[in-house]
Amino acid sequence: MMDIGTLRSRLYYGTKLLFSEALSTRDAFFETDERRSLASIRRQFSSTPTVLFLCYGNICRSPFAAHYLESKTHEGVTVVSSGFYPERNRNSPENAVTAARKFGVDLSSHTSSVVVDELLADADIVFLMDYENLFDFWTNGFGRYSSKTFLLKEATISDSLEIHDPYGRSVEGFRKTYSDIGTAIDQLIERVPSLIRLSSEES
Repeated sequence: MMDIGTLRSRLYYGTKLLFSEALSTRDAFFETDERRSLASIRRQFSSTPTVLFLCYGNICRSPFAAHYLESKTHEGVTVVSSGFYPERNRNSPENAVTAARKFGVDLSSHTSSVVVDELLADADIVFLMDYENLFDFWTNGFGRYSSKTFLLKEATISDSLEIHDPYGRSVEGFRKTYSDIGTAIDQLIERVPSLIRLSSEES
């Protein structure tokens, strides 16, 4: 019997194909072979890329991902985060702020934003966190940016493509989610040369 993880993965790629046929689009976002995603992701990066992280509310996952990547990569990389929830200027939950500190990330002054077309147009690559984000991406009319949009964990070695929303969880729940995000970004940096710190900046 097929396990839940495999079923969800197949549903995800099947959904990609359905969208592809409906829109007559032929691009990297609709590749059916998960192993090809890394090559597709690499093609989106310039030497000074703009990376956009999106999650539902822009108070838990995407701001952490943005700050974490900024701390690991070189100054030529522009990192932005936003969300689909239609309310701006919300703060990160206290448990999120506490958990993020364990990874050297300060979310204490973060306030949320709502994703708009200009953010997607300006980004070289867009990372979503889960299938619900994928649904929001399409239902908000952003499908024309699908060729540069991926789930963050498509660039990683993982049994699951999703990073679930920790909103409402304990500090430990946030810590596990942030560990998952950190691991995904660390693997992304290892596999995409343009994200690696310049040796002069590391010294």
